[in-house]
Amino acid sequence: MPRPEESVVRLRDVRVDLEGHRALDGVDLDVHAGRLTAVIGANGSGKSTLVSVLAGLRAPTSGSVQRRPGTAVALVAQQTDGSARLPLTVTDLVTMGRWRERGAFRPLRRSDRDRVAEAIDAVGLARLARRPLGALSGGQRQRAFVAQALAQDADLLLLDEPTSGLDDASRRAAASALRVATGRGAAVVVVTHDLGELGEVDEVVMLAEGRIGASVMRGRSLENVSSVEG
Repeated sequence: MPRPEESVVRLRDVRVDLEGHRALDGVDLDVHAGRLTAVIGANGSGKSTLVSVLAGLRAPTSGSVQRRPGTAVALVAQQTDGSARLPLTVTDLVTMGRWRERGAFRPLRRSDRDRVAEAIDAVGLARLARRPLGALSGGQRQRAFVAQALAQDADLLLLDEPTSGLDDASRRAAASALRVATGRGAAVVVVTHDLGELGEVDEVVMLAEGRIGASVMRGRSLENVSSVEG
């Protein structure tokens, strides 16, 4: 796990062209360990493209992306109704988060099982741990995927609108779980449309037409900067 405040990923003059459109244009960004960073902006501003670059899923057209050596990344994308058809329980899904470290076919250690239980509890699903995903609400399934990411103990946790459409209880549980991750030193980046759903954050990055228009509002509640996006 990186040291607090250490840069986990550094973007310099990053440009991404998609089908003739410049999705990111000259982006400079440092993502630090132990910080919760919210990324905001209108639809089409480049938020999801930024996440894909940070995750290493998309190479920039130009510019540089530097990652701390050995950085492990966990990505939570927006869920679809198809996740309800997965023949898995909550525990099954979250246990898959340990595969990066243990492999898919090696038995779990007691410490792995404890980590899975802790991640499920962090998102408030302990009483539903044995419930099939198909028996959960959409918000509960999304929280289960957040728990899976937590169980990976990744250095960089990326979430693309993880609380979109969730009820208040699910939002609070997800936000609390993300603080668990930053508390152990992970860098957490969350794309969001709702500036109030995460409570206190360490940084806010606002994207507009592929460029960073404003950033760094450390230690302030998102509810206090709700005018930024509008």
